[in-house]
Amino acid sequence: MQLGLTLLLAMAMLLPGRIYAISTLAGGVAATAANGAAALLVFRRYKASETAVLMRRFYLAELARLVLTITFFLAVILWLKPLSIVAMLGAYLLIHLSTGSLMLIVNKK
Repeated sequence: MQLGLTLLLAMAMLLPGRIYAISTLAGGVAATAANGAAALLVFRRYKASETAVLMRRFYLAELARLVLTITFFLAVILWLKPLSIVAMLGAYLLIHLSTGSLMLIVNKK
């Protein structure tokens, strides 16, 4: 879902210009990759009785998400020229929050 929304946003940002589309794509990919890595770290096999292990995984996943996001943003800022910081950060925020928003919409039905 997040990757699809990222591609849709990037295509829509082609209207204002290529720089905005590429920056949007970079922000969306950063959010999607960080969220995917966190989900993989948390939801690999575990026993339901091992709640302490699950909590450690959540903390590790959040740390990994933060490190991946910072690393990706630094790489994009250093190597992608020209760049629209506003488009990149806006796409990151929108993609990052999209999953929670979708869960709220689905749960109300």
